[in-house]
Amino acid sequence: MEYHSKVDLNIDDVKHLQQQFSKSASEKLNLYLPTTDTSDPLKSRVSVLVNDFIYEILESAKPSMNIDGTDTSRSIKELLENPSNEVEPFDFSLQDKVRKLYQQVEDETIKLTKLRREKPSNIKDGYQASFDQSFSMLEKLQKETEEVNQEQSDKENRDIEEKENIFNEKVLSKLDFFVQDYENSLFTAKELKDKIPEERKNIEKLDHISRFLINE
Repeated sequence: MEYHSKVDLNIDDVKHLQQQFSKSASEKLNLYLPTTDTSDPLKSRVSVLVNDFIYEILESAKPSMNIDGTDTSRSIKELLENPSNEVEPFDFSLQDKVRKLYQQVEDETIKLTKLRREKPSNIKDGYQASFDQSFSMLEKLQKETEEVNQEQSDKENRDIEEKENIFNEKVLSKLDFFVQDYENSLFTAKELKDKIPEERKNIEKLDHISRFLINE
C-alpha cells in the first residue's frame, strides 16, 4: 500500500482556505438565489448547509494534514472558531549576542572616561580602534539580523504558497465533485422555488373545480 506524506500547515493556512471556499460558495449562492432580502429563509438555510459542508470537507481531509500546535482531538470547526494563541519561538542566542555587544560598547565607553582622566594622551588612539571595532561588529550583527528576518519572511511566504498548492492538489480534486453536486442542488432548489406559485395556482384551480362538482 502506498502512503502519502501529510501536508504541514498552521491554523492560519487552514483558516485562509476555509475563507476562500466560503467566499466562492457565497458567490455561487448569490448567482443562483439572487435577492436583496437578507432574511430570505431559503437562502439563509442553504448558506448554513454550505458552510457546514465546507467544514465537513476540511474535517475529512484532516488525516492528511499536520496542523502545527493544535489539539488533534478537536474538530476543524472548533480550531477555526476558537483558535489558541501561540507565540513564535524567540531567538535567545541572538538576543544574548546583541546584549553582549552593547555591554562591550558600554564597558569601552566607561574605560574611555576613566582613561581620559588618567592618561588622555596615551589611550585615545587605542580606545578609538577598539570602539570602532566593537561598533563595526554591532553594525554587522544588526545587518545579519535584518537579513535573517528577511530570509525567514521570504521562506514563510514560499512555504504558505507551497502548502496551499499541495493542499489544492490533494483536496480540491475531491472537492470538485461535491461542488458540482452542490451547484446542481442549488439549481434544483431554484427551479422548485420558481414553480411554487404556479403549483399553488393549479391547486387552487383544482379546489374550485372540486367544489363546483360537489355543489352540482
